[in-house]
Amino acid sequence: MRTAPNGDDNAFASNRFGDTENAIRFVEALYAAGAERVIINQENIVDEGGGDLYADALVVLLPKDAAAYSRVVKICKLESDREEGSVSADADWEKLECVFLWWD
Repeated sequence: MRTAPNGDDNAFASNRFGDTENAIRFVEALYAAGAERVIINQENIVDEGGGDLYADALVVLLPKDAAAYSRVVKICKLESDREEGSVSADADWEKLECVFLWWD
């Protein structure tokens, strides 16, 4: 099992992914679909004390290639629907350059 650099077994949105390994698989799926980049913003990292870091959101930079764009947006839409609208419902999915996904 892979862990976060701080050794935490569930360092990313554990309420959604459980352990870090599942979160890594999700990010790998975004890259496999064609995401340009997947980023965790500094402001979405919480220090729980004792060096335990936790993140609850990421930004997906969408590819310019139409087929890859469609694949990545499909994953993001499914995740948004699963999380009951973590992406704005009025988002114009055809014109986005990036998607912010957040797990509460």
